Amino acid sequence: MCLHFAVNAQIITPDKYLLTDVLINQTINKKLHDSVQSYDSSWLKNDSINQALIIEFATDHHQFCSFLFYQNYLPYTATKELNLFQHNHQNNKQIADSLIAELTYKLLDSAQATHHSNFISRENHQLGELKSKAISCYNAPSSKLNIDGNEVLTWTYAPDPNYQSSHKNASRYAKSSFGYTNIMIYRNDSLIARVLIDQIP
Repeated sequence: MCLHFAVNAQIITPDKYLLTDVLINQTINKKLHDSVQSYDSSWLKNDSINQALIIEFATDHHQFCSFLFYQNYLPYTATKELNLFQHNHQNNKQIADSLIAELTYKLLDSAQATHHSNFISRENHQLGELKSKAISCYNAPSSKLNIDGNEVLTWTYAPDPNYQSSHKNASRYAKSSFGYTNIMIYRNDSLIARVLIDQIP
């Protein structure tokens, strides 16, 4: 049965990065630094624009979480969504949020260098753009916070009701998604980092 979205609801298709399967297969599951690893992910960088992109994948290269940021600055708001693990002979231990940023800078040394076009999303969002562009595209955010001198805007979208019918009266939906979050982090109205989370069942 096909369900209907709520009347006057905003419906979007989750944004993503247009990486080729060849690039993903070259970089996914690559051991990153000593015993620290980010599973099912690709780590990319471009030194000429000083940017890094980390994408955590689910089945069939579905972009579950993505992190776009400047190589010399990863805001804490972004690090708390990133998953890193310390591997030993017995098990894998998830690394605490407080250590993520420090380790991420080290791990970037082994990230794959790639063309700057890979750091522009399908909806043409990129670092350095003005906050007004996101407001024009997505309307008012679901939440707005000031953290460590940064303005953190978050847009939250309910699952497609054809997948999950418990949010039939939501004001925002993500088409063909089980729930979608778009976090855009600004300093002086300029985008300095972005996190996308496109949920899976």
